[in-house]
Amino acid sequence: MAYVLANEIERAVSTVEQGLNRTNGSAELLYEKFFLYLVQGRMDAVVELAQQTRNGSPANESTGLFFEALARL
Repeated sequence: MAYVLANEIERAVSTVEQGLNRTNGSAELLYEKFFLYLVQGRMDAVVELAQQTRNGSPANESTGLFFEALARL
């Protein structure tokens, strides 16, 4: 993402969130949001996203488990 390279992490998160709203939870964008939170050191947001992802669509349960596992490292 160009925003990450330009060190505009907040703007990158905002752009990803807009994309998630438009695509009803694209898996690729969920991963982007997760890793952007990690870059920011926002562990509370990482854990919250993991729980939301896991409790959302059954199709995203494995993604949520992956997020939770990474958050605990």
